[in-house]
Amino acid sequence: MDPSATSRIKHALQVLTTLLMEALRDTQNRGQTLADFQKEVWSLEGSSDEFPELRILRELALDLDYYDPDPTSRQTDTSKYGDPQLEAKIAVAIQKLTEPKKA
Repeated sequence: MDPSATSRIKHALQVLTTLLMEALRDTQNRGQTLADFQKEVWSLEGSSDEFPELRILRELALDLDYYDPDPTSRQTDTSKYGDPQLEAKIAVAIQKLTEPKKA
């Protein structure tokens, strides 16, 4: 992969991690922040083999399709989850993204 593409991916990873932290912090705008996160993840071009971080982000973006902040609507669809599970999933993803790489 050319160096400029690598640089773009690394920058995108930083932006996406920031969006996740924002989603945790700002619950009022969480839905929009998560939608922005998903849009950015799906627009990224890059191999998960070259960038394992992309696999983490893509799995989370896919999983976010099942997030629903409304407890009433979650009662009718057991595949949906709420804020506590969302926050746990984001925390795990951020931990994976920020932990030091093993040599």
